[in-house]
Amino acid sequence: MSDDHKDIQLKFDGGPIKQAGGAPADLVISSLTALQRLVHLIGMKSENRVFGQRIKPSARVRRDFSIVCRSPKAGSHIQAFDVVSGMGEITNAAINARHHLLNTLKAFDSGDENAVKGAIPDDRERWFFADAAYGLLPPADSEIQLTVRAGTHGPFSFSADRARLVIEKLRSGKPPRAGSVVIPGKLKAIDFTTSQITLQPSTGRAFRVWYPPAAEQMVQSNARRRFSIHGIPDVNSTGDIVGFERVDKITEIDSPFEEIAQFEVDAYRVVTNRPIKIQASYDFEDKLFIFQDAKLGIDAWSETYSELRDSVVDELKMLWIDYAMEADDALASDAKMVKRALNERFKAI
Repeated sequence: MSDDHKDIQLKFDGGPIKQAGGAPADLVISSLTALQRLVHLIGMKSENRVFGQRIKPSARVRRDFSIVCRSPKAGSHIQAFDVVSGMGEITNAAINARHHLLNTLKAFDSGDENAVKGAIPDDRERWFFADAAYGLLPPADSEIQLTVRAGTHGPFSFSADRARLVIEKLRSGKPPRAGSVVIPGKLKAIDFTTSQITLQPSTGRAFRVWYPPAAEQMVQSNARRRFSIHGIPDVNSTGDIVGFERVDKITEIDSPFEEIAQFEVDAYRVVTNRPIKIQASYDFEDKLFIFQDAKLGIDAWSETYSELRDSVVDELKMLWIDYAMEADDALASDAKMVKRALNERFKAI
């Protein structure tokens, strides 16, 4: 094993450990279960799952995100472990999960609630991570010390004594309501009578979402294509999305629009080395179809779905005249970045 990827050490210490010549089995089991739960949460987060009290990892997460225990060193109270795939391989997914696990433990170890919020910004996810980490805390009156660190030397990533108060505080009460999420999936069915679509995510159950009549052409054009829903989900106890309390936006992933490979400005034909794929969104609040590309400066909109492509072309013409054809000394720094991006992507012939 390379020097930059050493086993993580889970160490039990304190008077009761030395007196008994070992750690209590229930503490060892609960600690390893907590670490595995944390790694599974990291894996489920990578699948854009919404956490619930009875949420279970998918087959992919169980396959790609596992805790493996090494043989304990004789005479020590240290359990070495690592994050690997179910086949024991050190994959990129496992390396990223290990990094995420150690950073999460360090945040709890700081005892600083703001540090934990920085590591886990989402309120609901933070509650579930704290709830899982609670399994790493020995009984408060046991005088048992539990620490975690990567390798055999250097500072500890986690000390139960230092982390106890912030973990107990963050897992108190009920889990916060789910915040705004983006859920991709396949547009499985359309009910034109009730104006509802059924979306099948890559993981979890299918759910139904209402759409406004203005978006019907967009919905119909994307039947059986990939789609994403942006908003506040309605989540059951197992973490499955059963609907949306509020939808902010729906967005195409596999767009049916013809890509934009060229457009005309005055006597010039402007061609691109990489056609623009229009992924339309419908904004429920503004009641507009929109397409944005921050790098190219595109911020196009239309009141109907069918007009959006023309709106994007018009926006490109305006950007080419106002930025690509303008002298550098007449542009601000951010405008120069747009000009550079346009000239890298397009050429007038």
